[in-house]
Amino acid sequence: MTTTKLNANKRKLAVKVFNRHYANEDNILKTEYYNQRKKFDNLIENAHLTTQNIINRNFDSKDVDQQRSLDKTYTLQNVREDACFFLKSDKEIKKTNYQGNTYSDYPEKQFSFELFGRLDNYGGKNPNRFAFAYYHDYLKQKGLTPECYVLKGDKKENPHHTQLIDNCKNELGGSKYNNDGENTTSLAKEWYNKYKLSVIGGRS
Repeated sequence: MTTTKLNANKRKLAVKVFNRHYANEDNILKTEYYNQRKKFDNLIENAHLTTQNIINRNFDSKDVDQQRSLDKTYTLQNVREDACFFLKSDKEIKKTNYQGNTYSDYPEKQFSFELFGRLDNYGGKNPNRFAFAYYHDYLKQKGLTPECYVLKGDKKENPHHTQLIDNCKNELGGSKYNNDGENTTSLAKEWYNKYKLSVIGGRS
């Protein structure tokens, strides 16, 4: 029993030393991480610019300003800020229904520019992973564990792992953040403010 515990402690120490080396020393993995992050920054900026052009075509700035003025006068909320959009393709796709009739379809996808975005955006099914990876250095400086999912591996959920996730998520504003302005100093809120666009009514 003592030998097993000793070996386990040695493995933990070896992992810490390995992690410390790759976190603090220049190496190929660290370089690739920053390259991929820079590539993502370019991709999201281009994607947002394209989305902005689409939104502007659908919601003329003069109409938005006029509606915003009416909202203020009559206490309405027809103009809203959003960073998550449903966009429909302008390319027609012919499909056949269960009755054998052909119809035209224009595929629609959701694009989220929020830090903790979901579905078909960069966050995927577990947006925590993206947020923790993108702000890895920031979270480490705060004494947190952004690599919590890697450390967990295939093990079952446990209170310790859940706490590590919650600590990182809270630090980034993923738990408290919402579009109504709560926790306005959070990185999640800053991310939202950077990519939000004005739309009129419901889905854009």
